[in-house]
Amino acid sequence: MRKAASRSVQILNPNDPSSFSKFFSSISFRNHAYNEVQVLPQSLHGQFMQQQRLLLLLQACKKAPTLKETKPLHALTVTMASNSTQPIFLYNNLISLYVLQGELSTARKVFGEMTQRNVVSYNTIIGGYSRNGSVEEAWNLFSEMRRYGFEPTQHTFAGLLSCASLKLSQGFQLQAQMVKSGLFHADPYAGTALLSLFGRNGCIDEVVCAFEEMPLKNLVTWNTVISLFGNYGFSEESMFLFRELVRTGAGLSECSFMGVLSGFASEQDLELGEQVHDLLIKNGFDCEVSVLNSLINMYVKCSCIRLAEKMFELGCVRDVVSWNTMIGALAKSERPSKVLELFLKMSVDGVLPNETTFVSVINSCTNLQILVFGEYIHAKVIRNKIESNVFVGSALVDFYAKCDNLESAHCCFDEIDEKNVVCWNALILGYSNKCFSSVSLLKRMLQLGYRPNESSFSAALKSSLVFELQQLHCLIMRMGYQQNEYVSSALITSYAKNGIISDALIFDAASNKPLLVGPSNAIAGVYNKIGQYHKTQDLFSLLEDLT
Repeated sequence: MRKAASRSVQILNPNDPSSFSKFFSSISFRNHAYNEVQVLPQSLHGQFMQQQRLLLLLQACKKAPTLKETKPLHALTVTMASNSTQPIFLYNNLISLYVLQGELSTARKVFGEMTQRNVVSYNTIIGGYSRNGSVEEAWNLFSEMRRYGFEPTQHTFAGLLSCASLKLSQGFQLQAQMVKSGLFHADPYAGTALLSLFGRNGCIDEVVCAFEEMPLKNLVTWNTVISLFGNYGFSEESMFLFRELVRTGAGLSECSFMGVLSGFASEQDLELGEQVHDLLIKNGFDCEVSVLNSLINMYVKCSCIRLAEKMFELGCVRDVVSWNTMIGALAKSERPSKVLELFLKMSVDGVLPNETTFVSVINSCTNLQILVFGEYIHAKVIRNKIESNVFVGSALVDFYAKCDNLESAHCCFDEIDEKNVVCWNALILGYSNKCFSSVSLLKRMLQLGYRPNESSFSAALKSSLVFELQQLHCLIMRMGYQQNEYVSSALITSYAKNGIISDALIFDAASNKPLLVGPSNAIAGVYNKIGQYHKTQDLFSLLEDLT
């Protein structure tokens, strides 16, 4: 690191102190000029101790966008003077930069080398670990901070409370300390973070209590609570809070509208959704892409695809989320041709599709079962280099399997980097539908450490042979699926299809559940094949009595 700082910079004049100010001013406001900082004459280090130079260096640090540009500034700081004589704010800034770039180990090293620290030092490193989900490290630093006599600030509490893996019990401890210190009542920043913690853990009552106890609420506080109620499906409560926000005159933002719109999820909510729609137009938020996406999603959830399409077509700006929302809605409403039409328009508009786009489009191709369409989308997937994605790969496996192209389905399966149960099930079902035994695939799945679910067993049972049935039956019992209605139905059907009616009926009697229509039809079919029509009649009579 010292080598990077020891190279010469021609524009610096050792005999002209003003050249340093000009130099730092130039790099402070030109984002990509940091290569000039990498070189500084060894003889000039003493002049950098002036406060003005340090402030300019700090400004340059704040503008360094990458690790490549931060390291030379760090090197320069090290060579300027000993650690003990450097101002704390300079090292705090370096810690902040490394944290922002995800270099927590380097940030912690800089923190550990500081001979003097202040609250900002602790807040910065605690916030970094919290955002990274390292709750134990963050909590230990918080304890150390208090042990050394530093009083936590609202930023300390907010940093810890933002940690996704923070335990609820720890949240209550922080709440007690915030109340004791007076910060809970003096500033809404940490209190808002506390609301988010309660919301993440589903503690709606605690959210309500904390919100009501907060004497100071800012727009972020209101938006947080509105969004929490909306995301949990409390549309009326969310709308009530939204109206209260409007009444207080605290202002409205994109998040305000996005939060309240997220709660409207049924046809009964459509009228409220339209009211919010009218208000956001009056406030000039109708051209904000994030609000547009929330509107489209709201109309989709309220089963009003026509209005969702209208909003999509009228949108001032559309991003990939807008397209995905609309494509996904059309795919679920079984309009595959419209999905493909939108996908082509998306390419024309220059919006790059992502994994979510391709999954919806491939599923539509599966519904159409037109091989050439799916192959065209597959080519696009390869061009975008996402064929190894498990969700896209699973959709392709399902598509080719249902188009009776098991070779291509298996090739797509092999391309997936991190396989899961879903892609295994898609392949197993594909083989079963072609009447090929898929039990060997199920065994391979188990050998590789994947745990089959009810869909795995039901798919494998569709094509299992007589000698495989008992093995599968034992495995189903060992894994606790014998009482699963879906699996037991498939098992009885498989016994019946293989002509083992006695075993099918024994298993059905042992299940203590009414015989379902699917297995009943399979058993009746076997009775008919062997000419025992009276037993078929008895079976259907039994079904009629049960209904």
